[in-house]
Amino acid sequence: MHRLLSTLVIHEGVATYAMTLGYGGGPPDFQPFWPQVGGWDFKEAAPEKVGGRQARVVSYKMGYTEGDNAAVPDAEKKGTPVTVWIDSKTLLPLKHVIAWEGHRFTETYDEFNLDPKIEAKAFQLPR
Repeated sequence: MHRLLSTLVIHEGVATYAMTLGYGGGPPDFQPFWPQVGGWDFKEAAPEKVGGRQARVVSYKMGYTEGDNAAVPDAEKKGTPVTVWIDSKTLLPLKHVIAWEGHRFTETYDEFNLDPKIEAKAFQLPR
């Protein structure tokens, strides 16, 4: 689960990764609530600094890869513009911007705690 969530956050951001959680599990006849989301038209821009850290900037289009839009060739897909700033040293995201239906969602990441130590009592339900 940790690897799945880490990958989704890095590729899709916190604001959009939940849409893909319903995809790809369950029995063979399982129908996910959300169609699968993919990316295309990747481009690298000039490096920038985010929070004092050197970052590589990558922009791409994100959209559904199933249903009616899946039959459209990649070059013709409209998609949602996404830009991610990736830390040049750690390769973790520093900033993520999605421009969706006239709205702009910006996420910035200050800290990642991979494999945190969580005490077992944190999972105990109150009586």
